[in-house]
Amino acid sequence: MHQLTSITRPLNYLELRWLNTLLKGQNNALKSKFKVSGFIVAAIIGTMCTWMASKMEDSFWLFLVGTIAIFSWSFIVFMPYELYKMHKNNRRNISLIEFWIKKGTVTVYPISALQIAKAIEYDDEGDLFIVEYDPDRLIYIWDHDGNLRKKFPCLNFEIYEDDFATLTGRPINPLSEKIMPVEINKMAKWAYMKHPGIPGHLDAEVGSFAEVVDKINKTPI
Repeated sequence: MHQLTSITRPLNYLELRWLNTLLKGQNNALKSKFKVSGFIVAAIIGTMCTWMASKMEDSFWLFLVGTIAIFSWSFIVFMPYELYKMHKNNRRNISLIEFWIKKGTVTVYPISALQIAKAIEYDDEGDLFIVEYDPDRLIYIWDHDGNLRKKFPCLNFEIYEDDFATLTGRPINPLSEKIMPVEINKMAKWAYMKHPGIPGHLDAEVGSFAEVVDKINKTPI
């Protein structure tokens, strides 16, 4: 994406709303704590199952009771660390969100596309968009989570800087009406992906839009 020109602009109303919604969710997650009663219940179940297992002969029921005992004690041993990691991640996310809100600006790469091709996902590899943003200059956009299906593709849009896109889960800011893209056969795209060197997300290259689309569509299925 180094070939694209970036600008830094103020966060708009929607972007601030996304960040404040994320902040509220992370604060709520940080406040939520697993109740001590859960550990007490696990300890009671683990103790009972361990005692029962010590009195039983080899059988399916011994296996079942022993498995329950193992899971109960594992919960008590490992869950505090998992909760610690979750809370540490929550605090990190809160700091990042507060940083962006306080910063009040975001770096974007404005695009006024000439044409766009799309290949919808075949299995679980995500949708692929090929954007010609200047004559014979292409950028590849992968949508692995279906975040772009509502308003994209469109000819005028912004690509968010990586940190902001990762934090919000929104890589693109659409600025114009959705268009009908040039269609790429999804099975041909899937077969094309098996070739080495397939472009990744936001990879840019110099090449003919029509030739690249035709090359993918002619990939043997």
